[in-house]
Amino acid sequence: AFVVLGTVAFVVLGTVAFVVLGTGAVLLWSSVSTCDKVITVFANIFGYVAALLNVLCYVPQLRRTFQHQGSGSISYVQYGLMGFGGFLSSFFQIFGSKERLTTILSSMVGNSMQCIIIIICAYFDCRNRGRTEPEAVKLGEPKEAR
Repeated sequence: AFVVLGTVAFVVLGTVAFVVLGTGAVLLWSSVSTCDKVITVFANIFGYVAALLNVLCYVPQLRRTFQHQGSGSISYVQYGLMGFGGFLSSFFQIFGSKERLTTILSSMVGNSMQCIIIIICAYFDCRNRGRTEPEAVKLGEPKEAR
């Protein structure tokens, strides 16, 4: 439990530090420089790193889902609405405001990870449906405890 909590705290603190320091660096650079190419390069790098951090945020949930082979306390409604709303927002960013790929990439990765998690949970929940109570209790335990 401490390792998972440490991983989550590391990812959250890393994300906050990245956003604060990255935004500060871009603002500082743009105020003292007229070099648009450098700003574009920094923005692209930050976009790719943000997408990577977004993937890392969902790794503990994926791990827990595979350990327990079920959805546990995941809300299908919340993940479904967040994923659908995120894809609508991404659609608008692509076709409406014509944003760059690195601007859209982080939210698209997050939406995709939510959809992957919900599909995996639905698979395990459908597979486990109809099992007897002792089997269902065993399936809710991590594999190491069986």
